[in-house]
Amino acid sequence: MTLEWYHSPRRTLSISFSKNGELHYAALIGASKVYGTEPFFGEVPQIITGLVSRVNMA
Repeated sequence: MTLEWYHSPRRTLSISFSKNGELHYAALIGASKVYGTEPFFGEVPQIITGLVSRVNMA
């Protein structure tokens, strides 16, 4: 499953859930690219919630 946030072409975030319990994410915020993998233990890691907030900022 993949979730996507799209604010504009330079403010996007994609998060994919793997069957082995990992969250893979990639974000484009202005000129910055952020991506990685975090384990999922029932709570969304802080780095991902922070990225959601940054993408949604006006």
